[in-house]
Amino acid sequence: MTAWWHKLPSLTPVKGLARFLYVVTHWEIISEELKKRDERLGAIDDAGRQLLRLQHEIHEAETRSTAVRTMNVLTKTIVDIEQRNQQLDEFTKRVDVMFDEFLDTIAALAMILYVEESPSVREAVLNQVPPRAREILNNALTRLHEGMQRQSLTPTRQPLGE
Repeated sequence: MTAWWHKLPSLTPVKGLARFLYVVTHWEIISEELKKRDERLGAIDDAGRQLLRLQHEIHEAETRSTAVRTMNVLTKTIVDIEQRNQQLDEFTKRVDVMFDEFLDTIAALAMILYVEESPSVREAVLNQVPPRAREILNNALTRLHEGMQRQSLTPTRQPLGE
């Protein structure tokens, strides 16, 4: 059994007409609300763009700051390295001078020991010299002895201490 209200005509066209009349009579209010909504959306878009621009500016500032700090550190490091290299060059020059003086001293001592007649004095001097210097001194004495023999100016003595 069907209900009696199903036999009545549909009210859908009346609802559409009622909505149309509502919109026509309240158009100013609806228009203002739509404008406010559009303004809010525009403000949200503007705020989002402004935030992105500010983030980009912050990033650029941090990048510049990092670049400046890095350049300062690099400049300081380069200056320090140049100073250390200069100090190392000076040290190397002093070591070279000291080594040349050491070799000159060894050559003079070899000459003195070659000429020295007392084997006990030669032995005492060689015992006071460090092992590496003793080796260099003995090599110098050997070269001196060989050179003197070639010139026939040498006595028949050999280097001591080996």
